[in-house]
Amino acid sequence: MKNLLLTLLILTGITAVSAQEPLYKLRGHSDLITGVAFADDSKTLASAGSWENKVYLWNAAGAAKIKSIDLAGQCMSVAFLSKSKLIVGAGNNVYIVDTDKAIVIKTMEGHTETAWYVTVNKAKTLIASGGWDNNCILWDVKKGKKKQILKGHTSYINRVSFSPDGLQVATASEDKTVKIWNVKKGDLIRTIADHAGAASEVAYSPDGKYLLTGGDDNATFVYNTTNFERVATLPEQKDKVRAIAFSANGTMVAIGAGSEAKEVNVYSVGNWSRIIKLTGPDSFVNNLAFSADGKYLAGASSDKNVYIWDATKFSK
Repeated sequence: MKNLLLTLLILTGITAVSAQEPLYKLRGHSDLITGVAFADDSKTLASAGSWENKVYLWNAAGAAKIKSIDLAGQCMSVAFLSKSKLIVGAGNNVYIVDTDKAIVIKTMEGHTETAWYVTVNKAKTLIASGGWDNNCILWDVKKGKKKQILKGHTSYINRVSFSPDGLQVATASEDKTVKIWNVKKGDLIRTIADHAGAASEVAYSPDGKYLLTGGDDNATFVYNTTNFERVATLPEQKDKVRAIAFSANGTMVAIGAGSEAKEVNVYSVGNWSRIIKLTGPDSFVNNLAFSADGKYLAGASSDKNVYIWDATKFSK
């Protein structure tokens, strides 16, 4: 019977893929979680508690909560600037927080509505924030001042991603488009309008060869970054694509989706075949992050939990 089932799977083009349960389930948030990020040393994990108006810090290896830090405004996303400096999009502002002292050391004001997503370039000199005011703002880290306001979207921005060389920044918007911008000049390079629903995710691969976009149409598209032509389409997810994260070495990409999916799928970069299915979340997976050392993949879920999977066991 087992051999017959395997034969049927092959004949129908369906590949049997193993599933992995979480290594840790981090409990403590009282509301949905929209942001998650590892520190560069991979030892600390930060999560954004959304309507709780606070961020949590966790011991990544031991799954223990280190502390929580209260902030003014809904905490939507997080990104580490250094081992002890955390960038937080909260309310209409972008904050830089000293996590050792649990205090805000810089407040960057500029969005007129919620600063939904924050990220930092590889050189740690520029922050990009996407807001519900439809704008992406580029901030000078050292000065804590605005450098550019990128205007052009007609609805709010869901995700922002810097290219590895820092020369471009991509924005994904509820207006169903992804826009590619020149960081130095602030000029629009390209608009991608392939999604039938909101463009909810965008991410450059670590080597800069690919740009992935995800949407509320359950689709994930792959583009080359030479001319932004689509080179692949990943299998349709079971629900809206809400999270995309590349492994630090660029060999894998994880896709998280909506509440009907209740899973994260990991694919091999290049041939785009699925490596493994990750289970655990009981609702939307809103954000994903691999640790720099390649040991962990963390997911922020609307079910109020953070999940950590053992990335060393993702087989290829």
